[in-house]
Amino acid sequence: MTMKDFRINQGWIMFSGSLAISLSVTPIANAFSLSAQTLDSSNVATGLISLNTLAAFSESLSDASEGIQLFLNQSPVSQLPFSFTTPPLPEHRQPIDATVVLDNGTAQVELVNLTGAAIDYMVVEHTDQRTLSGQSNVILSALPAPVVIIFQRQDNGLLDVQVRPTETPGVLQVTLDETTDFSAHRISMKIENDGAVFLN
Repeated sequence: MTMKDFRINQGWIMFSGSLAISLSVTPIANAFSLSAQTLDSSNVATGLISLNTLAAFSESLSDASEGIQLFLNQSPVSQLPFSFTTPPLPEHRQPIDATVVLDNGTAQVELVNLTGAAIDYMVVEHTDQRTLSGQSNVILSALPAPVVIIFQRQDNGLLDVQVRPTETPGVLQVTLDETTDFSAHRISMKIENDGAVFLN
């Protein structure tokens, strides 16, 4: 390879790398711009975040990740002697909280409210916001995995969430209890298409 060829290739690598980074950073910046506006520390601490806002933020991050991967798959950068990789999603970096045996790809979730406060919940892309009264329970049937459920106490208190598979295939019991430990506070649950359950 001549010095001229090397400089041309080097310039292409620098240009392609810069283009990939520019196109990759833009959707992420847009997604986190939403987080800066709506998910500030005071809102997270007090729970003053609407379920629709949480769902929109989650969808923005998902769209950004998918956009980056699509670009990288189609870009000439993927043919270079190095590669850009998309970091694993949060649920793939944390321990599994439970595993449920799905019934034909679906799960049945029993939400049990052990608190004295009403809890708002929503199955993202499947239901509107609903309310579960204190000391009561509800069964959500035929939820197609993957699926995300978001919950929030109406009095903005913290929630300790525990998940337990039952003996019945596809049925998962989720208990929502009070806690004063912020590190134990959870606001959502995701069931993957392999039955893995993650709390966040």
